[in-house]
Amino acid sequence: MIDTIILKRSDVTGKVPLTSDLVYGEVALNYKDGKLYYKNTDETIVSLNTSELAAKAPIANPTFTGTVSG
Repeated sequence: MIDTIILKRSDVTGKVPLTSDLVYGEVALNYKDGKLYYKNTDETIVSLNTSELAAKAPIANPTFTGTVSG
């Protein structure tokens, strides 16, 4: 069986999740802006800009070869 991981997501420019929208370890994606968000232990939302991450650590052929369980 193939597991599907679905993130909380938005296609609205500038939309940032509220702290009440996420629990620790949960990730949200704004695919319009290309940003990932998570809630840190200070109860604040932190963003990761995917284009900045790609520029800092480019991956030639990203491939996942593991097993997802949960």
